[in-house]
Amino acid sequence: MKIVVSEAPPYFLDVTAPVIGCDEQVIDGQVVWRFRCRHCRCDHIHGPGDGHREAHCEPGSPYHAGGYNLTLATPARN
Repeated sequence: MKIVVSEAPPYFLDVTAPVIGCDEQVIDGQVVWRFRCRHCRCDHIHGPGDGHREAHCEPGSPYHAGGYNLTLATPARN
C-alpha cells in the first residue's frame, strides 16, 4: 500500500517496503543520501528526501522487486 507524503519527489511511502537509514553526504556540491546495502554489499546513492525508492540492487536481493523507503539517519557535517 502506498501513501502519498509529498508533492515533490519522492512522492510516497510504501508501507510494505522496508525502511533504510541513510547518511547524508555532499558529493560534487550535490546533497545525496547513501547507505551500504547489506544484501549486495554496494553503496546505494539516491537524491535526498524521505520516501520510497526503486532499488539499485541486483536480482536476488529482497529489495530488487519492491524497493525500499529511505529515511535520514545521519545528517551531513559542514
